[in-house]
Amino acid sequence: MVEEKLDAWLAAHTIAEVKERFAELNIACAKVLTVPELESNPQYVARESITQWQTMDGRTCKGPNIIPKFKNNPGQIWRGMPSHGMDTAAILKNIGYSEKRHSGVGQQRSGQS
Repeated sequence: MVEEKLDAWLAAHTIAEVKERFAELNIACAKVLTVPELESNPQYVARESITQWQTMDGRTCKGPNIIPKFKNNPGQIWRGMPSHGMDTAAILKNIGYSEKRHSGVGQQRSGQS
């Protein structure tokens, strides 16, 4: 019931009116930014929160950067999202499965023997 009343009140006011009223009541609030607003927001720009990388098929993709950032241990986007099953063989080999056993894993999962 409270949530419904709050939703109705918020829908009847502009963002500026909501922020002003909440400030009067000492209630912290912030507008949810749109993507264009994020891309031009000085804080997001300074922190490099939006970045670009190459997808597996060579296209450029734009999206969120590594968060949180650590000065002594920086993260990185080292490749685009892999295709389904792309890393399976390497992972299974790394944990000790033979090629023959690896091919059997897929058959067992699909209900074949």
